[in-house]
Amino acid sequence: MAMERTFAFLNESFLDYYRTNELVPPPDFTKREFGFLYHGQTFFRRHLGFPDPEAVMRDIRKRTPAHVYYSTALYENPSGHRMSDKGWLGADLIFDLDADHITGADKMNYTEMLAAVKIKFKRLVDDFLVGDLGYSERDLFLVFSGSRGYHAHIRDPRVRPLNSVARRQLVDYITKNVPASAFVSTPPVGKTGFRVIRSLRIPKKEVGGWGGRLTRAVHSDLESIARDSRPVDERAKDLSTRTGLQTRESRAVVSALAGPWFDVKKILDGIEKGMVDLHEGVGPQTMSRLVDHHFENLKGWCDEPVSSDVKRLIRAPGSLHGKTGLRAVPLTRDKLDDFDPLVEAVALDEEPVKITAAPTAKPFTLKGEDFKPVPGPMTLPRFAAVFLILRRQALLEGDTPPAPPPATPAAAAASKPG
Repeated sequence: MAMERTFAFLNESFLDYYRTNELVPPPDFTKREFGFLYHGQTFFRRHLGFPDPEAVMRDIRKRTPAHVYYSTALYENPSGHRMSDKGWLGADLIFDLDADHITGADKMNYTEMLAAVKIKFKRLVDDFLVGDLGYSERDLFLVFSGSRGYHAHIRDPRVRPLNSVARRQLVDYITKNVPASAFVSTPPVGKTGFRVIRSLRIPKKEVGGWGGRLTRAVHSDLESIARDSRPVDERAKDLSTRTGLQTRESRAVVSALAGPWFDVKKILDGIEKGMVDLHEGVGPQTMSRLVDHHFENLKGWCDEPVSSDVKRLIRAPGSLHGKTGLRAVPLTRDKLDDFDPLVEAVALDEEPVKITAAPTAKPFTLKGEDFKPVPGPMTLPRFAAVFLILRRQALLEGDTPPAPPPATPAAAAASKPG
């Protein structure tokens, strides 16, 4: 096999980690199903139950996996090979957020992607899981996945009996798959000749849930614009860039908030009460577009199938991720703010390793060091070599990628010049 040495190197690197590190065992350990995937193999070994954490570590050290998973569900018999044999007892509620849910992630490098997903994850935890849904931080178990995102495990006993429908309703609330117009109205407030004058109405600031959140965001944004001391044109350009409003619309909004503070304060007080009346040439259509912007920006994000699944396998905290070699790091909410995955999730050593970088290899940063691979032989510390290999951008020196499968007759004919 052309990649045998590379797979052997990955297995040994992961085994070195597991010789001195252990998984973070979940509560009700003996009721969890475990599953493993291995380097260079597609077979998923699962339906495994273990009597204690030491037993699962013995298994891992005997046959070192690339990925380690355990079930979010609790079972009477987790090693049953049919789901009907397992005896479902309930399941933790899981929220999984990674770069797939970030707009524009395909244009970001790995560092930028992780920074963007962390912002979204903090909003998910603070605004929704703790804020609106009221889960206690002691029932939240947060984890950096080891690759492109974060997981939030909710272990409140009250969530365990919830079925898929109930879990999906929670997801729908967070992702809010309704238009902003559901929170907006434009009642008539007067007439000018034959023209009806309308005003924009949104929920009051103190309203619970989505309505109040939307109004507070609009109010906060407009108050920041009003307090900004820069020239009107600069503020208008910034507003247009952030929100997508047309230049003339942005300038009208900023101009309406650039007068005496007494007048501006009345406008802001009205918004707190749900009356979005800026006047000064700013119609309800413009303000409605601003509300739309904030509504989209406030939406929570998560992997919907993961959260609604009551029999899901989730990556084991403390394990290495088989696509990066980084550790799945358990976190508290306090630690999340300052957590740097590109430093704190690096778990392998710095032993020099000779690799052959592919032409597709991209620059990356790990452990505070910038790496700029060039095609061909090079030497990297083990943690960086493993990262590049697992991202399919390098092989151990001397190995070659597998040959592509033979072309089918139809494909071969299509490739011939006409």
